[in-house]
Amino acid sequence: MLRRSDQVKVEGNQFLSVQTIRALLPIQYPQSIFRTQPGTIVETLKQKAPIIDATVDRQIFPPSLTVRIRERTPVAQLVDPDIAKAPKDKAVSGHDLLDESGVVIPIESLNALNQTLKLPGLRILGRIETIRPQWLGCYQFLRNSPVRIQQIDWRNPTNLVVTGETGTVHLGAYNPAEFPRQLRAMDGMRRIGEKIPKEQIDYIDLRNPDKPAIHQIANRSAEKNLEKNNAP
Repeated sequence: MLRRSDQVKVEGNQFLSVQTIRALLPIQYPQSIFRTQPGTIVETLKQKAPIIDATVDRQIFPPSLTVRIRERTPVAQLVDPDIAKAPKDKAVSGHDLLDESGVVIPIESLNALNQTLKLPGLRILGRIETIRPQWLGCYQFLRNSPVRIQQIDWRNPTNLVVTGETGTVHLGAYNPAEFPRQLRAMDGMRRIGEKIPKEQIDYIDLRNPDKPAIHQIANRSAEKNLEKNNAP
């Protein structure tokens, strides 16, 4: 007989707690171990929690269950363009999580589980329909990136705007052949602040990583003043 939830061992979990997994199991205690249905347990977990797959092993003596799960691990925050200015440290409506394969994990589903979670440090701004086709390959490059990326603004697919250690960088349309080279170019520009004060840099243009261009705020202001003075 399974008389208590602590007779259920949980393995493989990283961000879902053991208590959360145990609470989701379709088991009425006390219950004969022979009446437990591993297939039903697996399907229940996949429906109610961000879990890719699970296995259930029954042990007769001493009576216990071992539930091994494979979670959907969130790797980025997905921020709807309509609320792109939402606070970075809060989960709000329209603000979900994204796993490495491009599956969206609704914040509400985790809140419903009373599951507290430290949000991933990477934010992605844009529509999932636009992002998903390129996301799997893009994230593999990001995971191995020599430079830390904090945010990717994907609202304009023709020009990804990346924010990281080197400030704001324009990359143009996502190109899997160029993206790793652009990341390496960003890594090589970490010390750009020693030559040009960061507050004077509007953005770095790395559409062509072989020919990086720095757009300074002062230059833009001068251009605007020139246009104003030349206006009729």
